[in-house]
Amino acid sequence: MSHFIASALISQGRYRLVGERTRIVNRMKATLARLGVRNFKPTLRKAAERPATVHTPEGTPLPRNALAELQRDMARLGFVVSQIREIEQARQKRLEQEPETDPHARVRQVARVIGIGIETADMLVNEVLSRPMRDRKAVARYPGLTGSPDESGARPREQGLAKAGNARGRRGMIQLAWRFLRFQKQSALAPLCLQHHHRIDVRHRPPLPLQDARPTWPARPRRSDPAGSRRLATAHARAPRRTRYVHSTR
Repeated sequence: MSHFIASALISQGRYRLVGERTRIVNRMKATLARLGVRNFKPTLRKAAERPATVHTPEGTPLPRNALAELQRDMARLGFVVSQIREIEQARQKRLEQEPETDPHARVRQVARVIGIGIETADMLVNEVLSRPMRDRKAVARYPGLTGSPDESGARPREQGLAKAGNARGRRGMIQLAWRFLRFQKQSALAPLCLQHHHRIDVRHRPPLPLQDARPTWPARPRRSDPAGSRRLATAHARAPRRTRYVHSTR
């Protein structure tokens, strides 16, 4: 279990570094957008050499304070990217040195699924699959993938996923499910999953109060189609009027 805890801490550390990289990039883009510059990509390899050559749409160089801020952000971005690269290289080295030991064997097994990379497989194993679960329902309950039914009187309804659990595991398992449907369409489970998805997605809900009933108008016919013009006029005549639900105060 100590191996799983150490691997989970490393995976969570990379996740936080990726979030920090996204924040730095967004901050740099916002700084440049205020000056009208939108063709600068901070994630390129030689981006650290370009801030001094960037010009505004008027042709003037960047202000000194903005240029200094960009250079500081580029240095911070390079440091974060190097740390992410070190974590990935260390993980790949451990997988190559100990391919048959836990949790590396599970990571390699999950990574064999088409559409799943090492990062997603490592996250799923360390966050969800490495924990002792009683059955498959417990696996769904831990990341919050179970339903949240609600019953008011004689009208039961489903409110969607509970979302009460491990958020990283939930996002990874949802990605795993959609990648399975995308890259393994020939599997016997794919049609069943699609049928279940379409069945729970259709919800017959009554109209809300003060909601306008807007009909779907047919396409307007061409001028050379008199029969189509007559059909359009008939559809407009038969279309229901906009209604409002008025609650009595008696």
